[in-house]
Amino acid sequence: MSTKSENPIRLGNRTRIQEEIRDASRLRILEDALRDTVAGLRRLRRSPAFTVTAVLTLALAIGANVSIFTVVERVVLNPLPYPDSNRLIQLDHGFPSLNVPSGVGLTVGLYHQYLDRGRTLGRATRHRYGRCKLGTRSGADAPG
Repeated sequence: MSTKSENPIRLGNRTRIQEEIRDASRLRILEDALRDTVAGLRRLRRSPAFTVTAVLTLALAIGANVSIFTVVERVVLNPLPYPDSNRLIQLDHGFPSLNVPSGVGLTVGLYHQYLDRGRTLGRATRHRYGRCKLGTRSGADAPG
């Protein structure tokens, strides 16, 4: 078996070489990114019609994305402007015997039964689609 001293090829300090390779690869990535950016800017400067088209397309796409996100945030993500809005429920009734599983809504009689006998409901109110007014048992509006 040969020893390290008998090795005819001398590479030097192994740790130092590994660090140099690591540093070189990091610098190379940065240099490549800078070179690609400069080349891209030169191409954009050579063809102004393409540049204007690309910039306008990006602006339109970003504007559409922001507006859609704003609508989704307002409608879906933000809670309703009522205290404990995560506790709001909607009761829906149907007539399975008449083959109407849901969609009948809440009649005035059922509403008053919920008010009188409902022990698990903190407050109750009725609403119709298109006109919505939330209130308490006493009829006062919930703060908005």
